[in-house]
Amino acid sequence: MQRRPVSAIIFGILNLGFAAFTGLELLLFKPMAAMMAKSAHTSDPAQLHWQWIAAVVDALAGLVQFLGGIGLLAGKNWGRALSMAWGCFDLVFCLARFPLTWDTCRDSLAAAHIGSPAAPALTWAAAIIATVGSMIFPTLLLYFMTRPKLKAAFSAAPTA
Repeated sequence: MQRRPVSAIIFGILNLGFAAFTGLELLLFKPMAAMMAKSAHTSDPAQLHWQWIAAVVDALAGLVQFLGGIGLLAGKNWGRALSMAWGCFDLVFCLARFPLTWDTCRDSLAAAHIGSPAAPALTWAAAIIATVGSMIFPTLLLYFMTRPKLKAAFSAAPTA
């Protein structure tokens, strides 16, 4: 029996951990943020709809990531495939979420009463840093899941 690469174990554990944090975020923070924005009447309705759509998509993606983590730890090729599918999806979703991230950064600066001429530049910088930061893990996951050693470890045993 071929030993699983350490990267598969590490990414399996990280997938489980990040999926758990996604679940916690969905249970605690998304509903509170939407209720606060709705009660404050500061957010436009399109942003509120996007937040709820993003919450549903995050829940489904978190489930896929969780199952992928279990599969990686169990040494199953479907775990590798699910993890790679999640990684591709998350990269696209990070880019699609950029307008909401930018809007959130702009609102945070306005709430902090930062009205300096540098506020637009700070908004762009914060949104770009948040988006790029969100793309680091899925990029590393995809890189390691496509390495020949890891692919060989997860492929079916050759028949004699």
